[in-house]
Amino acid sequence: MSSSLETEIRPMLACLTTQVFDSPKHIFEAKWDGIRCMAYLSEEGTRLLDRTGDDISGRYPELLSLHRQINTASEVVLDGEIIVSISGKPDARALARRNQSDERTSAVLARSQPALFIAFDVLRTDGRLLTRFPLLERKDMLCRMVQQGNHLVLGTWIDERGSAFFKKINHLGLHGVVAKEKSSQYLPGQRSALWLKILKTKVQDCVVCGFTEGQGRRAGLLGSLVLGTYRGSSLLHVGQVGSGFDNETLAALHAKLVQRESPICPFAEMPRTARPTHWLRPELVAEVQYIEWTPDLKLRGPRFLSLRKDKPVQECEIEEMELLQNYGTSDHSLGSS
Repeated sequence: MSSSLETEIRPMLACLTTQVFDSPKHIFEAKWDGIRCMAYLSEEGTRLLDRTGDDISGRYPELLSLHRQINTASEVVLDGEIIVSISGKPDARALARRNQSDERTSAVLARSQPALFIAFDVLRTDGRLLTRFPLLERKDMLCRMVQQGNHLVLGTWIDERGSAFFKKINHLGLHGVVAKEKSSQYLPGQRSALWLKILKTKVQDCVVCGFTEGQGRRAGLLGSLVLGTYRGSSLLHVGQVGSGFDNETLAALHAKLVQRESPICPFAEMPRTARPTHWLRPELVAEVQYIEWTPDLKLRGPRFLSLRKDKPVQECEIEEMELLQNYGTSDHSLGSS
């Protein structure tokens, strides 16, 4: 691709809040629980990068013609999400299969489980950086330049009425909403309270630090994953998760884990586990649903959702803690909602 698109733009990230609200200063977008993706489109073709900067174009061959759906510019950088829809709803497991497949498998899945790119921002056009423009101006540019089609659509959003929109999103079975200040500039690579994600269920990204040995039907596989999050440069033990695995996931996950076994515990302090534990090099990120944080910073009611290939392990921090620090209210309970 031409040089004007060579400089990569890291995605801007939202902070987490538990409060649903209305605000004349915000718009509210649907959160699709997809793969965050920066789409680099030009007359030469389409290039797709995940939030770590890895090129994932080969996993989604059906999206490689997105550049043909741009009307008013020859070169564009879009921010959005990739989803896979099953029976009319985003399917996280189907998406995980797509994101972990090789090119041969991707070509087959592209026909049976095609992906969709949902665009919600435009960051550069014909070499002109747009990140300093207010959000609503960027939205207007995006609407004028994108020709929606089978594999590229614009994200759904509503003005001011966050509470009603959240109820609608909840009814549709989607993941949540993102509140964005209308005047917000785009801050590449930064997590900012200018954007707030409000989730239907609480989700935490954790580093997979070990696994306990399985018993009964899981003999020879894993019983639970030992989870951690970063606090500064150190890993903090935040509990174990043993639910949310089907048989296919258990076998595939166990194969990934044994390749990363290490004699060294990655935690500064050895956590207590009920079963024999195999420690791992901290290289994998697990997306985990939970009910709340306990007072000693453990996940209550955790359930495994998927592995994330698009997030660096160093970014796995307690998101609710970060939000409280942003607002200067760190004396409040982490488990409050």
